[in-house]
Amino acid sequence: MKGKVINQTKQPIEFIQISLLKNGQQVVGQTVTDSLGIFSFTADEGNYILIGEQFKHELLRTEIQLNSDKNLGLIKIKEALQLEGVTIQGRKKLFERKVDRVVFNVESSIMSNGGDGIDVLRNSPGIRVSNEDISIIGKSGVRIMVNNKLVRQSGNDLIAFLKNLKSEDIARIEVITTPPANYDAEGNSGLINIVLKSKKTDGFSGRVSGSFTQSRYASGTVSSGIDYKNNRFTLSSSVSTGDGASGPILSNTIYFPDETWKSRMPRKDVYRYLNGRFGLEYELSKKSILGVQYLLSLSKWNIDAEEQTIISKSQSDNTLFTKSYSKSLSGSHSLNGYYRYLLDDYGKELNIDADYLSYNNNWDRSFTTQSSAPTVSQDNSSDVGINSYSLKSDLKLPYTFGTFETGGKVSFISNNSSTLFTPLNISDISQNNFIYKENIQAAYLSFSKNIGERIKLKAGIRLENTQISSLTEESGEKEKTSYTKVFPSLYFIYQVDKEGNKVLGINYSRRIGRPNYTHLNPLRWYSNPYVYTEGNPLLRPSFTDNIEFSHTYGNLISTLFVTIVKSGFGQVTFTPQNSNLQITRSENYYNSTQYGWSESYSFKPLSFWESFNQAYLYYSDGNAIIDGINPQQKGFGAYVSSNNKFLINKRKTIAAEVNYWYRFPESFGLTSGNGYSQMDVGMSMKLLKEKLNITVNLADVFGTAKPKLTSYSNQIKQVYANYFDLQKFRIGLSYNFGGGKIKAKKRGTGNEEEKKRIENKMRLASGSKSGLTDLKKDA
Repeated sequence: MKGKVINQTKQPIEFIQISLLKNGQQVVGQTVTDSLGIFSFTADEGNYILIGEQFKHELLRTEIQLNSDKNLGLIKIKEALQLEGVTIQGRKKLFERKVDRVVFNVESSIMSNGGDGIDVLRNSPGIRVSNEDISIIGKSGVRIMVNNKLVRQSGNDLIAFLKNLKSEDIARIEVITTPPANYDAEGNSGLINIVLKSKKTDGFSGRVSGSFTQSRYASGTVSSGIDYKNNRFTLSSSVSTGDGASGPILSNTIYFPDETWKSRMPRKDVYRYLNGRFGLEYELSKKSILGVQYLLSLSKWNIDAEEQTIISKSQSDNTLFTKSYSKSLSGSHSLNGYYRYLLDDYGKELNIDADYLSYNNNWDRSFTTQSSAPTVSQDNSSDVGINSYSLKSDLKLPYTFGTFETGGKVSFISNNSSTLFTPLNISDISQNNFIYKENIQAAYLSFSKNIGERIKLKAGIRLENTQISSLTEESGEKEKTSYTKVFPSLYFIYQVDKEGNKVLGINYSRRIGRPNYTHLNPLRWYSNPYVYTEGNPLLRPSFTDNIEFSHTYGNLISTLFVTIVKSGFGQVTFTPQNSNLQITRSENYYNSTQYGWSESYSFKPLSFWESFNQAYLYYSDGNAIIDGINPQQKGFGAYVSSNNKFLINKRKTIAAEVNYWYRFPESFGLTSGNGYSQMDVGMSMKLLKEKLNITVNLADVFGTAKPKLTSYSNQIKQVYANYFDLQKFRIGLSYNFGGGKIKAKKRGTGNEEEKKRIENKMRLASGSKSGLTDLKKDA
């Protein structure tokens, strides 16, 4: 038996509780309508009473005679019976466990009230936001979706996009730690789906905002967004720009057998960026939507650095002075076209996405090194061009006995990179080009089913076929490879009590980690005469198996997990024996197993105080699969955080925040790290009928967010200690104008995997001495 609940304007009604009674009182089945107003039951033949309720108010009662599969069609509820005042009093659970994700209902929390998208994510279970870097606990990365569509932005562009979302427009956050089969198998990363409130009223609304930040240097941002809807036509646009500088300090110490090299490099990173987004959507009919979206991202970086390296020997010291200047220009253009068609009124739908991405980056770095030896001056420059095309389709087929989902995707990627190496004091100039092509074809099938009222199952399988070719022109070296892999996923949850406050779950998935294009590029990038970075065209993908056991009890979420990584890769710094060179190279260098436990808990100690707390404990066992590095690294690690919001006045227009996190000493992969922490404080105030929002924040109050990482190569100890200028004061203003009753659907695109793998290009190309950040993420 199935049906669809609608109102008098034929709009679907969500969260209507539907009960099936036998003999007038025996409940044989219960469910709730989904976002399309659809419900379904499986029951024996007989006579039943069908009841629809919302917040304990009966909206529907009808007799049903069931002697075969029955389609009840559209069930209309009168507007007067929806009891609009009742919905104001209703309050959803703060956390909900679904079969393949955890849901955080934003409207049920004061923590995110008056904030932006970043504030909402900071208070979501299993998500860690540190210095505006977003990750899922226990995962090496994360991808963001809005309304179940991937967002094609990353890094600072992604942060600017999320800050332009109002928390009042966000209905819920869905945290997907083990993505199901309909998502790309790429990366040991989770997914975060931001679901916006449904707004269908015609009109116009917008937002402007600006901020000023003072750290070691000053910076500022300005952004605006406009949404317009008229009947079937929807327009959405936004633009943001930033200008400023930061002052990171990079330090490292290398303990060679006969001498110690201790380096310190303060930098001034001057940047300017412009991001734009423009979207059009047209409702062709009640069942079909056609849309297009364009994203623009332009950035410019200038980096001045002065590095001092003290070489200490038993009888004498020597000092190297390296002054360098780097500049970068990058730009990306992406175009997405999409089509959605509802096959019937009961949830069957088809989605098609076509995507194009163009990315270009020009990077130049010159340096001069002075010491007791002759002065060395060199110049490196590189040009990278990446083009990506993809097409994907998804089909959803719900039936009374369960729901099938199937689809496929094809993508075509080409990467052309060139590097020019020029010693400025001699005529020996070398140039090399690297050409890389990758094609992927994928198909998937999944099935989900409810068994009774309390058991939910979901299983899926994804097949991906990959072909890769590369050419290094200078050496004429060619590489070709292809592989086909299967990625299964399985989910099970059991609802212990009728209300759904206690839920047990288990899930499993297999993932692939493909190297990004810079990891594969064999061209060398020099930081000084003794330090260079290079990629590896022979790099292989890594594979990860994830198993999770979960328990949800009200606002407390507990998770036990096991993560097994095979052929893990990243950047490794080698210090060859009898040499002072420091070579950072991409390698498949480890296998690891990680066992972890995490807790997320939200509560209100007092009526004006809401606290969200997380704890994470893990044990890592890593083993090297190449020679020349530390053969094994075992140990524990832990992380705790507490975010607290205090409402200062009764109108809830003034609030204060105190947030703190601490990362304990830890081991990950083949690297160990120290303990460090950070405290942030802030206040916010709403004025002008809550249209103007003023925020003041102080980040890293005590300047304690200073990680230190230690690793070994050929028994040579390497210690890296970097501080990224995190202590900063920020004041921000935002103003909402217009009716505020419409907002176009924020939409991502179909080739987020390709975008993700180039987002760190600038950082890797800068010739950083330590690839340990990558080691940590891959671990």
